[in-house]
Amino acid sequence: MQILKSKKNKEYMWMFIGSLLFCAGLNWFIVPVGLYNGGTVGISQIIRSLLQDYIHLPAGFDIAGIINFLINIPLLFLAYSKFGKDLFLKTVFSVITQTILFSILTIPQIPIIDEQITACLIGGLMAGAGVGLTLRAGGSGGGADVLGLYFTQRFKDFSVGKMTLIINAAVYST
Repeated sequence: MQILKSKKNKEYMWMFIGSLLFCAGLNWFIVPVGLYNGGTVGISQIIRSLLQDYIHLPAGFDIAGIINFLINIPLLFLAYSKFGKDLFLKTVFSVITQTILFSILTIPQIPIIDEQITACLIGGLMAGAGVGLTLRAGGSGGGADVLGLYFTQRFKDFSVGKMTLIINAAVYST
């Protein structure tokens, strides 16, 4: 029994590290050079930008994490009802951790790296490693992953990758 607790603790530790890398990669490298992520985080970033432009939210506090959390609420219910308690709890942990980290890892006013391609590569590597750690620990960052898993169960020729492409095409078109 002690081994199971230890294994669970390690999984949650790796999910925290994954969330930290994901949020740091985006907030410190991707966002400062004017780029957006895909998925529900990208949708949240677009909504944040619109709110900053039209109702002049202060730039120091990033509300994208909170918006991402709100978008994920119905997806968390879907995860619980279709995929069970373990994936649900890990997804809740990841989404809450990301919400907090997006809010406290402030976006620098001056980019750490000015060159857009270099910033994109470094941020993308960090964020990708973070997502990979979260998935490897059996968790999910929510969003397109949960929808993709759901549609994969419902439709024979569907995949998580197709769902990601559909959502990202909408985000990047915007």
